[in-house]
Amino acid sequence: MEFENFETLSCDFIHFSEIISSLKKNPNQKSKADQLIELFEKDLLISLHRNEWLDEKISLIITDTISLLIRFLQNNHSQLNDNYIIKAADLILQIDELEDQALKFKLLSLNRQKQHAKMHSEFERFTKKYESLYNETYPLGLMEILEKKEKMAEC
Repeated sequence: MEFENFETLSCDFIHFSEIISSLKKNPNQKSKADQLIELFEKDLLISLHRNEWLDEKISLIITDTISLLIRFLQNNHSQLNDNYIIKAADLILQIDELEDQALKFKLLSLNRQKQHAKMHSEFERFTKKYESLYNETYPLGLMEILEKKEKMAEC
């Protein structure tokens, strides 16, 4: 690895750690959630996978990122626009394809945007992956997910 890339990765990792720390203290900071999403859009996770010296930290990074973004969406979904929710959910689903909380937020946002074909195809893709991994049917139907999330959104 070139020294220049090492410095960039180190700076991104330090920045990531600061964002995580801040979001753990206050999970409602949209600016910090934006920064976290931006870092992962820069392929921070891919860069980290290429560096053996960070292997043991990667699972912690993934777990923290997913849990903080899910908590951020849960706490702030009523103030966020649907495109933002979909973007955050997509990021989570890129990291963990079977994170059903992210799927649920995405499906609800697609439904509100009246993107029903895309909503159905996302649900189908998810349930097929779920079935292939767990060898069982996903326990919720699409309408069940939408009804539960709509009720949550009303609170």
